[in-house]
Amino acid sequence: MARMRLRHLTVASAALCMLLLCARVVLATPPTTKPTSAEAEKAEKTEQVKQTEQVKQTEQVKQTEQAKQVKQTEHVKQTRTQFYGRQAGVRYVRQPLRIGMSWDFQYEQGFVLNDPGPFSKRWFGRVRAGVLVVKEPWILAIGPVMEGAGLPSLAWGLQVEVTHLWRGLWAQATVSMDGGANLFSALSAGFSLLGFEWQRRLSGGGEVTNGYLLKLRVPVGIAIFLR
Repeated sequence: MARMRLRHLTVASAALCMLLLCARVVLATPPTTKPTSAEAEKAEKTEQVKQTEQVKQTEQVKQTEQAKQVKQTEHVKQTRTQFYGRQAGVRYVRQPLRIGMSWDFQYEQGFVLNDPGPFSKRWFGRVRAGVLVVKEPWILAIGPVMEGAGLPSLAWGLQVEVTHLWRGLWAQATVSMDGGANLFSALSAGFSLLGFEWQRRLSGGGEVTNGYLLKLRVPVGIAIFLR
């Protein structure tokens, strides 16, 4: 009988301890309260500020990358550009621009279009030896010339030529005089090796004649300087 009572007391004590422990845990846990509308609005504003800051940082990174690309592009544009025919054939070469002076030699072979004379006498030749002044992409050439369609009609003079290296365009102005006191002036323009020339001849007797030529230009001095 005494054992039964002792057992009941033990069980009752254990149950009481469990109830006290649960009550302590419940009391120690703070009550969960729903946030008020003001707190919810404040939290929403904080989240919006965070998102705005993230967007700003992303934009700053994009702008930095774009600035780097622009700087690289400008660097490439300031370096030598080679054109191969059409615009689609552009190739950029990263190397310093070429600047300097050098000797020059150029040969030109032309064909007179409006000369009614024999075919063999419609060919025209010109040789220039002078100086090159290069500041890429521009090349200036100046020097004395010897020209004519044969030894009896040789003329001597001066020629100035401007070339845009990157685009292959060039233009010339020439003045010369032959042994018969005939004065020649010529303007030429072309692309790469081919060009068109207009010549004006003022004879010693005051007679004026015009000539139109297709010509081939071989710029030996420029080719050697640029190699």
